[in-house]
Amino acid sequence: MRRSNVFMLALFLIGALLVAVGATSGMSRYIYINVDFPGFIVSAVALLAVAWAAGKSGDFAWAAGKSGDFAWLDRIPVGLIALCTLVVSMIGTHAVHLGYAFSPDEFMPRLQAEIFAHGELAGTVPPEWREYGRAMYHAFAHYDPATGAVASTYRPGMAALIALFDLAGLGLYVSAFMTAGSVLLTASLARVLWPDSKSAPVIAALLVATSSQALAAAMTSYAMAPHLFFNLLWLRLFVLDKWWAHVAAALCGVFTASLHQIHPHLFFAAPFFLMLFRPFRPGVLLWYGAVYAVGHLAILGWDRLAMGDSLAVSNSGQLTFEQFLQRVGGLAHIPSLIDWATIGAHIVRLFAWQSLALAPLLLFTVYRKAWPPLLVLMAVSIATSLLPYPFLLPEQGHGWGYRYLHGLLGVLALIGTAGWVQMERLHGQAFRQTVMLCFAMTLAVVIPVRAFLIERTIAPWLVATEAALAMPADVVIVDRIGIFYGLEIPRNGPYAAERPVVMMLNDLSADQVRRLCGNYRVAVFGVDEARQAGIPTRTLETALASETGKDPKILQEVANYREKQDFLTSGACTDLRAATEN
Repeated sequence: MRRSNVFMLALFLIGALLVAVGATSGMSRYIYINVDFPGFIVSAVALLAVAWAAGKSGDFAWAAGKSGDFAWLDRIPVGLIALCTLVVSMIGTHAVHLGYAFSPDEFMPRLQAEIFAHGELAGTVPPEWREYGRAMYHAFAHYDPATGAVASTYRPGMAALIALFDLAGLGLYVSAFMTAGSVLLTASLARVLWPDSKSAPVIAALLVATSSQALAAAMTSYAMAPHLFFNLLWLRLFVLDKWWAHVAAALCGVFTASLHQIHPHLFFAAPFFLMLFRPFRPGVLLWYGAVYAVGHLAILGWDRLAMGDSLAVSNSGQLTFEQFLQRVGGLAHIPSLIDWATIGAHIVRLFAWQSLALAPLLLFTVYRKAWPPLLVLMAVSIATSLLPYPFLLPEQGHGWGYRYLHGLLGVLALIGTAGWVQMERLHGQAFRQTVMLCFAMTLAVVIPVRAFLIERTIAPWLVATEAALAMPADVVIVDRIGIFYGLEIPRNGPYAAERPVVMMLNDLSADQVRRLCGNYRVAVFGVDEARQAGIPTRTLETALASETGKDPKILQEVANYREKQDFLTSGACTDLRAATEN
């Protein structure tokens, strides 16, 4: 415990130092300061409390049988752990995450799921709003002003799952079910790795079920929880090594690639294909290659399928495979020192958001005997999954823990389980009580505190969204730049049937603002309303400087934006509406 405490405290310190020198930005930095840092402190105190309790009681006394040996641990049903995970996640969807799609990555699947529920691939904005459509939807939505077609730019798998679950009224709980299923699959893989250990499946299941990151994602509409589930399902099928299992695994892999972005599954799965080279099995390799090539190209064609010819004028413009490659090429870059610092800060997050039991168990994995060959490939898959992010997307934006590696949480739990197995080989049941105390402190202290911090962080944007929708107007214009992440407030449906319609000021021209004022009742959701909701605000110059740096065009942008602001707040908009009515 002392060594694991030093390890974790050092990680927390490294994370704080990296953020202090500029690692992370925007919403990621805001969450790091308001959620991660307090979580670091609580976790550190909890770990110190466990170390004190372990030293007070004495592990050698437990080895001698003077305390319980926790033999009942072997008899805990894994299904019960999964059921508890499901129930907690479903409750937390409302009590912690407030049923709110906090980030665009959560809202876009819900938008697309609503479109699927109408039996369509793209929504349609009514003609009266089409010229304003770009101001109504986030940049992560395709939009064609000519036809009013609107659809998510993300792959459709997560939206399809939400639409499917919504048939039973359970669309909000997709991630909760996926996380509970991940608990079962992780335990199943533990049985494959350690068939002689009765406790290994239980520990593997507990490590997933007590991961703050896993539980937090289980309460959201992110595609991260399904990524975890389908990665584990793919791996479970792959290691069965039967013809029908390889058929199912290949199809499962294609669906996994359709969940959100296309690349995470490929980087996760790549190391495991090495098993097909020794002995060399060209037929199975050819099967995976063919299915993956056809399936992934089909997934890349989703945008064309959903938007048709409208895609050519869509704001996002993923039109062809060549353009997809150009987009990726535009993101690719040589990582700077800050990029590496950002990745380091996220890796700290990854460990900090896991169960307190993981750190001491990882210390036992230094013994080579703790590593079955399959587990070595699992560890390699963590490295390959991390590989693209320094070069493409060092910053994750929104998210709890390190969501880009969320699909690897099951693998991380299995590596921790390897430490448990080796611990028992070396010391019998001497340290069970200490590890169980880590689990208990995680459940009793760390997870509730993180839940409180998450709810406190989300609530202001939910309040702001509801306040904007409650304004007595036909159109609400949001000061997207003056409000920190004001772009989260507009939540128009794919058919713009709700009133008021909420728009972002920065995507409206001055002429459009005047036409809206002349034809509709217009209200403004500005920095004063944002402060009342509890959202941070910033001056126009500061906001634009953060987005454009020292670009000389910033002065013109400030002037144009201020012109629109002044028109809306000076009463001119109301006067124009009154004149039109007269």
